[in-house]
This record gives sequence, structure tokens and C-alpha cells, in this order.
Amino acid sequence: ALEDAVAELQAGRSQQALVCAAGSMRNFDSLVVFGKLGLLDPENPAANLHPSYGTALLWLDSTRGDDALAELQWVQSCYSPEPFPQRHDWLQLLEQAAKRVTPDVVVSYCNGVKANDENETSVIQALFPAAQICNYKSLFGYTSKANNLLDIVAMLADPSIKPGSTVLVNGAGFGVGIGYVVVKKLRHSPVHSTTGDAA
Repeated sequence: ALEDAVAELQAGRSQQALVCAAGSMRNFDSLVVFGKLGLLDPENPAANLHPSYGTALLWLDSTRGDDALAELQWVQSCYSPEPFPQRHDWLQLLEQAAKRVTPDVVVSYCNGVKANDENETSVIQALFPAAQICNYKSLFGYTSKANNLLDIVAMLADPSIKPGSTVLVNGAGFGVGIGYVVVKKLRHSPVHSTTGDAA
């Protein structure tokens, strides 16, 4: 949705967009599927996934006023039908990013599935060795469909990420693919939370 919205703005078909995402890993379907995969088993050393729920909204405005929180520079995704991205998937995608940007901060997708987290982290460290790595799912859990926008919202509110920083936010979708968003943070955002699970 974010990639589509950015394409609409860049093409001049719209000046503003509202991108919404809501997800819950606590609903019955998600708990059954991820339970069958063994990813919710506290005895499973390969998984440390904490089901959560959340909603995030991003308002995009191509006319950018003085009150903008960030400048969204670009979005790129890569389709893959595989449920879990492999190291070569992250490498192929992030090598393209490395040709365009040297981020100060990388917000990792790492959701608690050990092999996935290791694959992604090893590529980040290889391609962006000087970047600070943040992970917000370790704080507010894994929501599935809302993760990418929640990570952006959390990054904007995170006082440890200074205004002026270039931030690369990684994302993934189960059986959909992986992608990244590059954002220049302009100032800190206040936090608006309606649950105890969101940062």
C-alpha cells in the first residue's frame, strides 16, 4: 500500500495519500497457522515470536509543509512466494539499496524467527557496517500486516534516532516478499497509543 501511494504521488496523480495498516497476530486464524509452524511454542529454540496487534496511519503529502516529520525518499519491494525470506533474498534486495543510500540507521524486520533474523541481520551488517540497527518488534511484538507502518511510526518517535538521520526500514510479508523504505527523519513525532502493546 505504501509503495502504491508513493507511486501515485510521484506520478502526480495525487498530492496527498493516507496509508493505513491494521494487523493482529492474536486472532484465531493467525494463532492456528503460526502455532502449526511451531513458531509460538516457548520450548522451540528457533522461535521467539510474540503475537501482538496494532494499527498505524501515515499521511503523505507531496507539497510538504514545514511541519513534516520525515521525507519518504523511496520504497522498493521484491515479490517472493516463499513464506520465509532467505539470506540471498535479503542480499539481492539490499545490494540494490546500497547503490543508492548509506543509512545511518536500519530498522530490521526481525520478528523473532531465529533463522530469518540471522539471515537479515548478517546482510545488514555486511552491507551497512556503520549503521545503527534497531528492532521494535522486540518491544511491541509481531502484528503481521501492520508491522511495516508501525516500524516507521516507532522510528519517528524514537529519541535515539536523531533528526537528519537517513533510515532504512526493512519489511516482509508471509508468502509475499520483502522490501524496504528509505526515510529521512526531520523531527521527532509524539506517540499516540490506544493499547498497551504499541510503542
